[in-house]
Amino acid sequence: IHQQILVARPTQRAIVLGKGGQRLKEIGSRARAELAALLGVKVHLYLHVKVKEDWEDDRFIYRDRPRLGRLTATRSPPETLANADR
Repeated sequence: IHQQILVARPTQRAIVLGKGGQRLKEIGSRARAELAALLGVKVHLYLHVKVKEDWEDDRFIYRDRPRLGRLTATRSPPETLANADR
């Protein structure tokens, strides 16, 4: 899976990457584990952080994007990334 993480400013890119890329590595590890549990197969995940001003106003970004809600899980869904630190 190749996925872009879009941010609006270079400073946000630095935040997502973290020092030495550690934050992006953690994001990737958690997402990979969650996707593997959801899909029941090993997942190769390639993340790229890109700066694109006003990306949230671009309708074409959202077109033809699969949504995880459309997938059928064979196992119970894992804890979400948002709740993992709580």
